[in-house]
Amino acid sequence: MSDFLEKLGRRVRHFRMGKKLTQEGVAELCGLSAKYISDLECGKANVTVRVLDKVAASLGNHPI
Repeated sequence: MSDFLEKLGRRVRHFRMGKKLTQEGVAELCGLSAKYISDLECGKANVTVRVLDKVAASLGNHPI
């Protein structure tokens, strides 16, 4: 796991929890799977800029 992905995952989780959303809720808003959101938050998923933009938009934060 890269340090960058771990930090990114923590930030995604922080913003998600601040919006009182579940991983399933974010996944639905983004058109992604809840497993992917979980992996993203754990720093296990590689992420593209396009996907990151979708996640940020669903959380109401640009940029993350």
